[in-house]
Amino acid sequence: MNFNQLLQRDIDDHRVATQMIPYLFRNPLQNTPSFFPPILAVILPITRTAHSGYFPDVVGDPATSVEVEGGQWRREEYGEFFRVDRLLDGDGQEHFSRYARLSWHRRNASLVVLDGQHRAMALLAIHRTVNDLWATDSQADLYRHFYEEPVRRLMATGLPEDLEIPVALCWFPEVRGADSDPVAVARRVFVDVNQTARPPSEARLILLSDDNLIHIFVRATLNELRGEADESESYSVPLYAIDYDNPETQTRTARWTVLTTVGILNELLDRVIHGPPKVIERLDVSYGRGRGRDAPREARFRAQLGVSEWPIEVIEGERIFRRSSVTATHFPSSRRSDLESAYLAGWGTSTLRLFSEVMPYRAHVDALRQMRGAWGPAGTEVEGLAKEAVFEGVGMYWVLKDSHDYYTTRFGSRDVPDSAQELVAAWNLLRQKEKEFGRLRATSLGRSELSDEAVLSCNRMYDVYRTAACQLGMLLAVATIADRAGAYGDSIVAVANDFIAGVNGYFSADASSFPDAPWTVMSSRVDDAVNRITDMNTPRGVEFRYFWLEVLAAGMRSSSDSRLSEIDIPALVGEARVGYFSYRVKERDAELRRLDPLLTRDDASQRARDEVRAELRAGLEAWFGVSSEQFAAWWSATEELPRDDEAQESEDEDA
Repeated sequence: MNFNQLLQRDIDDHRVATQMIPYLFRNPLQNTPSFFPPILAVILPITRTAHSGYFPDVVGDPATSVEVEGGQWRREEYGEFFRVDRLLDGDGQEHFSRYARLSWHRRNASLVVLDGQHRAMALLAIHRTVNDLWATDSQADLYRHFYEEPVRRLMATGLPEDLEIPVALCWFPEVRGADSDPVAVARRVFVDVNQTARPPSEARLILLSDDNLIHIFVRATLNELRGEADESESYSVPLYAIDYDNPETQTRTARWTVLTTVGILNELLDRVIHGPPKVIERLDVSYGRGRGRDAPREARFRAQLGVSEWPIEVIEGERIFRRSSVTATHFPSSRRSDLESAYLAGWGTSTLRLFSEVMPYRAHVDALRQMRGAWGPAGTEVEGLAKEAVFEGVGMYWVLKDSHDYYTTRFGSRDVPDSAQELVAAWNLLRQKEKEFGRLRATSLGRSELSDEAVLSCNRMYDVYRTAACQLGMLLAVATIADRAGAYGDSIVAVANDFIAGVNGYFSADASSFPDAPWTVMSSRVDDAVNRITDMNTPRGVEFRYFWLEVLAAGMRSSSDSRLSEIDIPALVGEARVGYFSYRVKERDAELRRLDPLLTRDDASQRARDEVRAELRAGLEAWFGVSSEQFAAWWSATEELPRDDEAQESEDEDA
C-alpha cells in the first residue's frame, strides 16, 4: 500500500510480547480477570499485494433469500469481494438475534484491524505458537523471536480457558462503486476512534488525516519516494531516510539513519506555504508566540497553490465553496487532486530536491546507500532484524531499542534470557552499524582524515543539519527568494535549483580558506563560529535562514551564470544579518544581566552590542571572507541597528 492507503499504526512487538500476552495468561489464582476491549475490524478491497480501490455494487436482489444449512438467509453479495448473510425468522424478517455471517475472498479483500492491532497481534502470536505456524509465513517468521519462547514459557502454566475476545466487524454498505473510496472512510474511522483513546504518534495521525491539506501534502511527498529503485531517477533521497513513525514529537531526528521526520516535514511545509507572510517577506522579523493572523496566512496558502485560477465558486452537492474562502482545512474534495498536483509541482518537488541535492544531505544519503549495498542479503536472523530496522520497517527500530533496554535493565547485559538474545544482539549490531555509517558519511563529505575525533566532529555537525530549525531555515531562504522573484507554483523549483547550485558552490570550495571544512559552517563548535544560537527550537529557523543566505551569497561569488543574479542576494543577506544581530544582542543582553544582576540596563545593552559586533565580524571574515572594510560598510549602511527591545516579532502584529 502507499501512504494514501495507510490504515494502522505500527505494531510495537515488544509491548505485545512483554505486556499484553502475559496479561492474557494471568494466573487464575490471582483471582483477577483478563479482559480485552472489543477489536474493531473492517472489510476492505485490499490485500498484502494489491489495492482494488472500491467495492462493486450488490449483486442480485437483496430482497430474496437463500437456504443455507436448513435456514433462510438474506444475502448481500459484493461481487467477488465479500458477502453478508443475515439470518431470517419464519416470517422472512431479520431474526431477533441479528445473527449474520461475513465471508470474503482473500484474493480480493482483507479484514483490516482499525482499533486493537496490539490485542489482535497478541492473539495471533498465541495462535501461531500453539499451532506451530510461524514458519509457514516468511514475513511472520521474522517476528517469531519476539513471541515464540515467551508464549511457550507461559503455555507451561496452562492455556487460558474459555478465552473469548469480542470483535466488531464493520463494512460500509453505502460506500461502493467506482466513485467511492472505502479506504478513506476507514481511515476517518481510525482517526475518530483514536482521537478519543490513547492517541497514536503525531506522525501517524498526520499520515492518516484527510482533513488538513498540509497533512495530505506530507503524505504526497512520501508517496513520491515510494517504489523508486535504489538508484532513484527522480530524487536521491530514499524513503528510508525519512522517519515516518517517530513515537515522539521532536525538533530533531532521533534515529541516526534519517535526515528528517514526518513531524518536521509537516512543520516545514506549513511554515513555507502559510507563512506568516511577514516572516517570509521581511528578514528582520522573527516568529512570535502564536501562529499569526489567519487572513494573511490563508491568502498566502491560496497564492502558493494557484487557487486564484479556479472559478469564483465551486459547487459540491449542496455546498458552495468560494475561491476566497479555501483554506487547508476548508476545501472542496473535488479539487483535492488539483491542490495536491499544485503542491507537488512547486513546494513538493522543491523540498525533495533540496534534501536530495544540497551537499550535506546528499552525503548522508550517499552513505546510507553505500551501507545498504555493502550490507548485502541478511545472512542471520539478527542481521535481518537490524537491516529491517534501518531500511524497511521503521517501527522495528524502536521495538529493538525498547527490547534491548527492557532486557538489559531487568537482567543485566550478561544474563539476558536466551529468548531475547537475538533482539539484544540486533540492537547491538545497529550500534555497530551507526559507527560504520559515521565513517561512510565523513568519507562522502570528502574527509580524508577519519580519526575518531574527526568522525565525531562530523556527527556533531549533522546534529545541526538534521534539526527542524536548520531545515526550516533552508526552506525559508528559498521561500524569501521566490517571494522577491515573484515565483509561484512550478517556478519555485527553478529558484530551488539555483539555490542548490549556489550553496553547493560554497560547500565544495577549497577547505584551506576556512577554519574547517566549509560544510561545518552551521556548527557552533568551530573556531570563530557564526552560529551562536542558544536553542535549536523550530522558530530559530529564521536565524538559520540568515546562515543559508550567507552561504548562498558566498557560493554565488564563484559563479556568474546563476539566474539568482537577478535578485539582489547581498541585499537579502544584509537584511537578514540585521535580524540575526538583533537576536544575538537580545540573547547576550539577557545572559549578561543574569550573570551580573548589578549591571545596569544601558550598560548591559551596550556591552552586548559591542561583543556581538566583534564576534560577528570575526565569524564573517573567517567563513565568508568579509573584510573589515566590507563589514564596516554594511554596519554604516544599516544606520542605527535596532536595540534588543525593538526586535520585530511576527505573529503578535501580523497584518
